Amino acid sequence: MTEARLVAGQPWPIIHMDADEVIHDEDRPWVEMKGLGYEGSFMKVLYVDRETNTVAFVYDMAPGTAFPMHEHRCRVLAYTLEGEWWYDERRALKKGTAIFEERGSTHFPQSGERGFKAFVVLLGEPGEDVLIRRQHPDTLEVVEIDIDYFARAMQGEAV
Repeated sequence: MTEARLVAGQPWPIIHMDADEVIHDEDRPWVEMKGLGYEGSFMKVLYVDRETNTVAFVYDMAPGTAFPMHEHRCRVLAYTLEGEWWYDERRALKKGTAIFEERGSTHFPQSGERGFKAFVVLLGEPGEDVLIRRQHPDTLEVVEIDIDYFARAMQGEAV
């Protein structure tokens, strides 16, 4: 157990856990999300943990576009790296802005004239494979986006 080795008043050792993982940007592909109707938008999935249903990815949205209405079936943390985006009355999610969204929130992000790039973490629940549900703007059909979707994208498969 780690705590037994970390004692106050003594130098702590460096501890590498078996599950620790270093991910280099060039080791993960950019994948266009056109299979869901998001032409011009790409994601680079950096990490998928099936046990906890956690995903980390970089999202790059084309300029002047909107993501269809969707519902978070998990908690989400997004940090804007470049550009500007918004939804509803929450405007100017610009570079350096973080947003935390609770499970059950619904919205449709829109990008500014330069598009945007954000680092996103989906914090799922064990046993809840569906992380996002999106609604087609015309047919109102619902599509569930599960942990497998992100695992395939991390391997470079078209999504």
